Amino acid sequence: MSEKKDVSRRNFVKYAATGIVVAGVAGAAGYYAATNQAPAPVVTETLTQTATAQATTPSAKPAQLDHFQWFFGPENVKRSLDKFTADTGIKTEQHVGPRVGYESSMITKIMGGAPVDTMSVGIGYRDAWYNAGWLQNLEGLPGADQVKKEMYPSVMDFYLKDGELIAMPYYLAGWFPFYNKRMVNELGFEPARDRNEVYEQCKAAKKKWNLPAPYFTCLLEAAEWMWEQYIVELGLLPFSEDNKPMFEGDSRNAEALKWMKTMYDEKLMPSSIFTDGWDILSLNPAKGYTMYEDAHQYCLEPVNRSMTGEVPEKGNWYLVPRPLGGNEAKLVTQGEWTAMCKNTHSREWAWELLKYLTWKDPSGKFQLLKEWGVVGLLEPYPEWFNDPAVKKEFDAWNPGTGFDGYREYFDKYMMVPYWQLKPWFAEFSEIGKETITKYVLGQTSLADLEKTMGDKARELIAESA
Repeated sequence: MSEKKDVSRRNFVKYAATGIVVAGVAGAAGYYAATNQAPAPVVTETLTQTATAQATTPSAKPAQLDHFQWFFGPENVKRSLDKFTADTGIKTEQHVGPRVGYESSMITKIMGGAPVDTMSVGIGYRDAWYNAGWLQNLEGLPGADQVKKEMYPSVMDFYLKDGELIAMPYYLAGWFPFYNKRMVNELGFEPARDRNEVYEQCKAAKKKWNLPAPYFTCLLEAAEWMWEQYIVELGLLPFSEDNKPMFEGDSRNAEALKWMKTMYDEKLMPSSIFTDGWDILSLNPAKGYTMYEDAHQYCLEPVNRSMTGEVPEKGNWYLVPRPLGGNEAKLVTQGEWTAMCKNTHSREWAWELLKYLTWKDPSGKFQLLKEWGVVGLLEPYPEWFNDPAVKKEFDAWNPGTGFDGYREYFDKYMMVPYWQLKPWFAEFSEIGKETITKYVLGQTSLADLEKTMGDKARELIAESA
């Protein structure tokens, strides 16, 4: 029987993560016949050769550069693309697709040889796509070293692989702890310092006001991510740097999971926390039903900008001054990337466009990154935090927390979750989410949870190795 395996899109990513690059994908000819576009040249140089190629001045201008993204702020991105076109004379084409299914769609396009210059890259795909040879190494390009020098050291590894720049910022976030200052003050408390204090304060809030959701985070979408944050606060990293699961049999894992289950069992979380998404659950803090929440900062939008009427708690929500767990605790950094594809029309000019979208234009001004402050996205540059225009927009959107608190997190508390950059992480996270949900709902034991997640992690890590 033949040992040959079918190369599905899923398996391609798995094989590519080991350094196998598939050439001559069937169907490319049909794609170009339909689009009347010539295929991009086949790139045969190694990643090391690409990394050491020094670009001094951009090559001849291409007629067009193509940017691919999922549907978030397309009008903001379009303004920066138009600015680039006005400054350079190079036409830019914006391709916007739905967030759900974006990665699958891009895999098809890239494997088919579609012209892609810059593109969004989601959590769990950076290393897999880079190892497949789909993302350009950015080392040696004009300004690349300066980009690294201008980043917060605490989050720089989010954009590096083996010390080399391979992707640029789209946004950064974390599961920041927020509290309702009015409620905490009325109960005579200070902002909680750890999860036990969150539990006690939420019990007091439920007793005083009969709140339906004293605490919430969106476990429907983020159960595994929140589990990571809870155990990291206790000083436990889920994986070692050599990919060994560290949570099995550790009392800190048990403590974090039991806290989640207790909060759910005692109705200190909304009963719909595993069925409703952010769009529904995030109305709780806006209406005064919640006193604590863990959320990405942009998820506070319903509190600060109502499209349906008054927001009783506007201005009452603040960032807890440090991660829960004390001064030694860390906040798991999350975010996504904008990168340059191997199928680019022009490596040098795609890099110039990438800088407009993820850093600064030639005059030293933030373009797209300035606009992201309007919708609560964070970026990894201290200079960005110090930009008066960015600060003004962000503070107007988020009057309670403001920039200063986030700046302190970037200075002291953010950490890059190296395990989330691994090619196997996206699939592990889905299994983890399902298993943690079952545990909190009482459908599996702690021992079975640890065995299921540990075995699955080892299986996926072995496949990628």
